[in-house]
Amino acid sequence: MHISSLFTTLVFSSLGHVAVAANITSSTTSSTTGTSTSTIPTPSQTSNSSPINGTMVAPTFDFLFAGKIPGTTRYSVEGPYGRRDAVPFTGATFFDGNGTEVATIVQHSSSSHSLHPDNGFTYSDSVFTFHFEDDQSYVFVKAYGVGILGTRIMLYLQMEIDGNSTRKDFNGQFFVGEFLYSPEESGRTLAIFKQNN
Repeated sequence: MHISSLFTTLVFSSLGHVAVAANITSSTTSSTTGTSTSTIPTPSQTSNSSPINGTMVAPTFDFLFAGKIPGTTRYSVEGPYGRRDAVPFTGATFFDGNGTEVATIVQHSSSSHSLHPDNGFTYSDSVFTFHFEDDQSYVFVKAYGVGILGTRIMLYLQMEIDGNSTRKDFNGQFFVGEFLYSPEESGRTLAIFKQNN
């Protein structure tokens, strides 16, 4: 599943930049500043890259689980950069692709803090505590995102997992997620994906 392009577009758009994809065909790129010249290797010359025909490989992701987070009270404060919201998550149940319940949000341990400036974007900073049913482990998640309130927010997630968990390999892995708002705004769906390449 290729969702990285949307995430990149949202991030770069929010910074006022345009993301441009380019094929790298030359063997080196030279830049001259004053009298000194430096040579920068292309990705195909870098040992830790994965080029295909001279281009970088786009990351792909596997769906892990998703769940609907019920609507709850929003606490707002107006500030010099826009409105700031704090929204506690009182609980939710998450399911894998087979419809099997895999985790719940621990009540009173998760919340979202977001900034809504005048540029139309929402910048989200959220924390979650998941309790997994199969091994009774806890996963602590920090999520940073950008998007449009009431529509979609794309997230980058960091996970901290207990070393005894069956998911201990999640530590240090790259995850993305998305909040999709329901039309009636009665809640939002959080889906989480793990990079597989």
